Amino acid sequence: MNPIPIVHEPMYMTLYVLIIIAVFFVALFQVLSRYTFNYMGKIFIGLTFFPYFFIYL
Repeated sequence: MNPIPIVHEPMYMTLYVLIIIAVFFVALFQVLSRYTFNYMGKIFIGLTFFPYFFIYL
């Protein structure tokens, strides 16, 4: 009788990592939305942070 899901199962680990990444990107978007970037700045930010999402997939 364990009401809490087992953390070490791969399905839950993947879900937790995706939630953490999503929260990080939402917070990053909220911070960066205050500033104005030119087109190359947006590309640079995308190339910097976007590949981290695919590391965990």
